[in-house]
Amino acid sequence: MAIPFTRSMRALYADSHFSTLVSLSVALVLLLVWVAWFFLAQITLSTTGQIVTTTRAGTIIAAFPAAAKGTLRRGQQARVHLQGNSAAQRKPLSAVVAEVMQPTREDQVQVLLYVREDATVRQLLQQGLHGEVEVTVAHVSPATLVMRRWTGP
Repeated sequence: MAIPFTRSMRALYADSHFSTLVSLSVALVLLLVWVAWFFLAQITLSTTGQIVTTTRAGTIIAAFPAAAKGTLRRGQQARVHLQGNSAAQRKPLSAVVAEVMQPTREDQVQVLLYVREDATVRQLLQQGLHGEVEVTVAHVSPATLVMRRWTGP
């Protein structure tokens, strides 16, 4: 029995499928890169609080929401964003959590932070400036965030 589509069959035999193979290879490489990012990339999680008071010794007391109590620990890195002084607003100050105090009110946790800067910054702190504090609480991968979302808080 003769095949009526002899031209089509000849075209299929002559096709090398090279473009299909290249496209699939590129798609596979992109998929592998995305999977590597999904499991290996690090996303920084932070919590934000308000400055309550500053001291002459270069320390800051900040108030955070009560929900942040479980994530705040001694030694965590923080950034202090001061308001009210043009010199202080240029860049955030580097600080470290020195102590997590017992809650004074049920809706807030107070944290003592030590600013790691020079004497001029300490002079700014003596002026009683206000602002906010951002404490880095964790570094997690996107996969961890997805799993937390699926399993609940």
